Amino acid sequence: MLEWIIGSCIITAGLTIYSTPYFMRFFRNIGVTAIDQQKTTKPVLPTSGGMPVAYSFFFGLLIFVALNTFIIKDPSINLASIMAELI
Repeated sequence: MLEWIIGSCIITAGLTIYSTPYFMRFFRNIGVTAIDQQKTTKPVLPTSGGMPVAYSFFFGLLIFVALNTFIIKDPSINLASIMAELI
């Protein structure tokens, strides 16, 4: 079962790396930006960088739940407690 958890984590990390540039471009286009006060050049950067991370995390969690429900079918995994811990 550990390989299924690692697999869903790899999918989550890949989705985060893949989707972050698209979210950054989208936020820059709609004007959700802020000035980086810590750098000397003061670049304008898009905010809400946590959106693709949260999106990918929940997608990876859904992948794991789907794998557990339809492929692994292990009754010892209590998915309700996993969901409750995340909230």
